[in-house]
Amino acid sequence: RPTTGGSMNPVRTLGPAVAAGNYRQLWIYLVAPTLGAVCGAGVYKLVKLRDVNGETPRPQRSFRR
Repeated sequence: RPTTGGSMNPVRTLGPAVAAGNYRQLWIYLVAPTLGAVCGAGVYKLVKLRDVNGETPRPQRSFRR
């Protein structure tokens, strides 16, 4: 983006940065997806896998046998 300097496609930032040897702000493109995945898994666990009556949720299978 012209105003922030960020890009929506990390490859468009990583490629030129590696070619130019400019590694100062690449940490955000490496940390943010990992942190987002960990936060997303935590929220999923809190919302979707919550015990209703103190029971552990049954494991669900994707295919019936």
